[in-house]
Amino acid sequence: MGKVIILPEEIRNKIAAGEVVERPVSVVKELVENSIDAGARRIVIEIINAGETLISVTDNGEGMSKDDAILALNRFATSKIKNMEDLFKIKTLGFRGEALASIASVSKMEIRTKTEKDNGVFIRVEGGNILDILPWEGSIGTSIRVKDLFYNVPARKKFLKSRTTESNLIVDFVKKIALAYPDISFQYIEDGKTKFTTLGSGKIGDVIIEVLKNINLNDLIEFENTHGDYSIWGLLSKPGKLVSIKPQDFFFVNKRWVRNLSIFQALKEGYKGRILEGYYPFAILFLNVPYDEVDVNVHPTKREVKFEKEKEIFSFIENSIKK
Repeated sequence: MGKVIILPEEIRNKIAAGEVVERPVSVVKELVENSIDAGARRIVIEIINAGETLISVTDNGEGMSKDDAILALNRFATSKIKNMEDLFKIKTLGFRGEALASIASVSKMEIRTKTEKDNGVFIRVEGGNILDILPWEGSIGTSIRVKDLFYNVPARKKFLKSRTTESNLIVDFVKKIALAYPDISFQYIEDGKTKFTTLGSGKIGDVIIEVLKNINLNDLIEFENTHGDYSIWGLLSKPGKLVSIKPQDFFFVNKRWVRNLSIFQALKEGYKGRILEGYYPFAILFLNVPYDEVDVNVHPTKREVKFEKEKEIFSFIENSIKK
């Protein structure tokens, strides 16, 4: 018998979880993005013990049928792409079909979901194994509770930072996604206390007032620009206002929060001569580019993107800010 074997599904899922589920905030990100893709207008995120004990995300989106909910617990099961062509023009936040299976493999998960047409279903999963599938009477939408994260991979737990650090990472993500979707109401509950609730009014100023309490709207300038297929809008700090010795990355590409060095450098160049060297402006940037010109499939966490026309994007952002 040869030495090479195909790994069992359980081990494959745990390996995948190592890429997708780095820490509690990874779970929050994947579940919240699924809620947004499901058309939710209200999303409630509840965290206990910085996400180690409980991560709960409840939405009023379209929900899942029993069959779809069960299928979603398999790797590479997704409703968001159908063929290779779709992979190069991704319009949804999620698309890889790995998240739910990966999270379920390293936690104790409960899924409650109901669609407009189907009866509700409750599914209990532990370490990737489905233990219960039962009828559930509830509202349209989906509620996923992730308990005892990394209970079966203690080595991963050891590498988590302090509760304060892990909690801050979660809060930071929820604030950023709330800025990207001001038309959705987000409620964030930590250890039984509501930390903030956004109105879902569609006005980014309302979100800033609620989640960025140290920011004065009077210190910001709104701007927008369009060139060909590219458009950008956002809020920039007035010269001399809201400067920081640390960069603040409120950058969104097609409403996806991203990290991209070109956007950061273009922002710096756009402010050149208007801010002291070594300081950074406050900026919230929303960049829209054709879906087939941006690659969001760079990393399983989908935080990094690559542009097909990097130089053109750089110049467009820089010139838009200089105006």
